[in-house]
Amino acid sequence: VVERNARLLHRHVSDLLDIAKLEAGRMDMHYARIDLVRMVRFLASHFEALAEEKRIRYTVEAPDGLPAEIDAEKCQRILINLLSNAFKFTPVDGAVVLSLRAEGKHAVLRVRDDGPGVPVAMREVIFERFRQGEGGAARRFGGTGLGLAIAKEFIDLHGGAIEVGDAPGHGAIFTVTLPLTAPEGTEFQVTPGALDEGIGRQAVEELRERRDASERATPMAADAPLILVVEDNPDMNAFVAEALGRRYRVATAFDGQEGLDKALALSPDLILSDVMMPRMSGDQMVEALRRHRGLEHVPIVMLTAKADDALRVKLLRERVQDYVYKPFSVEELMARVGRLVAERRRTEGALRRSEALYRAIARNIPGGGVFVVDENLRYLIVDGPLVAEIGMEREQLEGRMFGEVVKERTHPFVEEHFRRALSGEMTSCETELRSRTLWTHYVPLDDENGRVSAAMAVALDITGRKQAEEEIRRLNADLERRVDERTAELRAANEELDSFAYAVSHDLRAPLRALSGFSQALIEDHGERLEGEAGVYLNQIILASRRMGELIDGLLALSRSTRGELRQDRVDLSALAERILAELARVEPERCVAWQVEPGLAARCDARMIEAVMRNLLGNAWKYTARKAQSSIRVYPEWKGAERFICVADNGDGFDMAHAKKLFQPFQRLHRQDEFPGIGIGLATAQRIVHRHGGVMRAEAKPGEGAKFRFTLRFIEGDDREEMA
Repeated sequence: VVERNARLLHRHVSDLLDIAKLEAGRMDMHYARIDLVRMVRFLASHFEALAEEKRIRYTVEAPDGLPAEIDAEKCQRILINLLSNAFKFTPVDGAVVLSLRAEGKHAVLRVRDDGPGVPVAMREVIFERFRQGEGGAARRFGGTGLGLAIAKEFIDLHGGAIEVGDAPGHGAIFTVTLPLTAPEGTEFQVTPGALDEGIGRQAVEELRERRDASERATPMAADAPLILVVEDNPDMNAFVAEALGRRYRVATAFDGQEGLDKALALSPDLILSDVMMPRMSGDQMVEALRRHRGLEHVPIVMLTAKADDALRVKLLRERVQDYVYKPFSVEELMARVGRLVAERRRTEGALRRSEALYRAIARNIPGGGVFVVDENLRYLIVDGPLVAEIGMEREQLEGRMFGEVVKERTHPFVEEHFRRALSGEMTSCETELRSRTLWTHYVPLDDENGRVSAAMAVALDITGRKQAEEEIRRLNADLERRVDERTAELRAANEELDSFAYAVSHDLRAPLRALSGFSQALIEDHGERLEGEAGVYLNQIILASRRMGELIDGLLALSRSTRGELRQDRVDLSALAERILAELARVEPERCVAWQVEPGLAARCDARMIEAVMRNLLGNAWKYTARKAQSSIRVYPEWKGAERFICVADNGDGFDMAHAKKLFQPFQRLHRQDEFPGIGIGLATAQRIVHRHGGVMRAEAKPGEGAKFRFTLRFIEGDDREEMA
């Protein structure tokens, strides 16, 4: 596994280095006289086993021989990229045809496939760097998007051409035209270099169908937490599954759609998912999961190497609990998963206990019950003695619509009270049901955002009380006729009625207080704890990504400072300095930094590179005046003999000139215990850029009194400055 992934990484890095060489004009050609047919057939043979596995009809059409003067290694890369592209997009039972023939003084190589073809709008841009036919997190194949770009660059170096069109029927056809003879005066290798067989094997290996992750984990108990791992890379899938399998039950899926199907079927305790996957991306799968009842609260951890801040923030706010970035340590992964699984188990236990308490209360309501509906009048919870009279089991009722269950003439009346409760109104009423009288109290229920999302009806059978009231009326009528004889009996009846009324009132308030109190306790116990933890992890991710971005920008600037052709732009250095300082002030508005930029500073130079110099010098000046109460920065001209310098000065920390020799060396920093972390390549990059422009850079400073950096460029004077304006 390590070797296979190392080869893949090596190939991607090689592609990036080739692009850098091509951009710098440092890619050399090594011509040799070879039999082009023999080379093509040899390279094509690497894909024969893959064609059998994918049931693809693979044909090679070529003459017996074709002498050519070419760079064999570059032609190998061209052909491998085109064949990989064809097999990547050709479906099962499709066809790939490779043909080679001579047309005049050129060799014409064609690769035809039965894939989806290339849209007309994409036929030029697919040869651009970092462009792919399929984009987005749900694309089916990985890669850097450099294969076709490098192939075109190598073809151009040969003086050839490449174009893409529609294949007969459907699919795409790539046509490459190469001269058969090298340019006049070319030196040839005496012995052609051996072709790298590893390139072909690596390309085929990347295209092979995935294998299911091996089940090497120790068998777990049936009640162990179940983790669903959704990762399209077989090696990563197997690695994560094996690591988690030491403690949990593990199920695996290899794309978002399969992950969604398995989550619905298995109801896992936690889902660990990649973001970029075929068929359905990780974020699309998460959105679909959250729409299914029962999975809306399952913890989800995203496992990704993609630095998409907007997507990460959106998912953390709404749908997922954590992010783990590749590469990661197993200990970190186990710690994050273990915390979320333990929290879910604790939450589920508390909910089960609260549900048991609630159902015990509901079942002890005399002859009544509790009914909770959502905004669509769908039963969420039902329980109590009254449920049995509906003629359905509790499990059958929950999830059904109110109108499907209640068929009595009281339906419109009850529905009206539910809707009033959903609008925020608390109501009570009496209804007659099958010779019984029910007293029902309707209560609106708020969600965590304070919005009424459900309504609860607590029903109490008061038939006995109503019968007692009727008996009282009868007794009172008799009392009018026989007041003297029945006085004592009437008093006893009234006392019994008072006692009964008190008991009924007490029995009604008790379950309501219990339900309300427990709901409030849940909100107080779990209201903001998860959100706080999510905020901590988010800050850590943002900080880490920002530092990584600064590191990459610095390395790129250092690399560009030593290669590439310099442009001769006319640059207004005064305006550039003002703009950079204004940007720094917007980023840190709390800093009180005064600056003064001398107007009229202009130079003829490469605008992009000189901006990097100014950003570094002004950024350092801004940072190291941080501890000054009155921070100041100046940008002004200065003459030293016949030389005119641009000076960037500050009144910050300064430094000891005894250490100034290492100031412009890469990866060296004067302040080892610096509160401003970095990698020490900014000043080295700035000095190299100035040197490439034929200038010099100097520095002078005193500890605690500030620093001054000055450099020379080709300055614009007189009419030249007016032309720039």
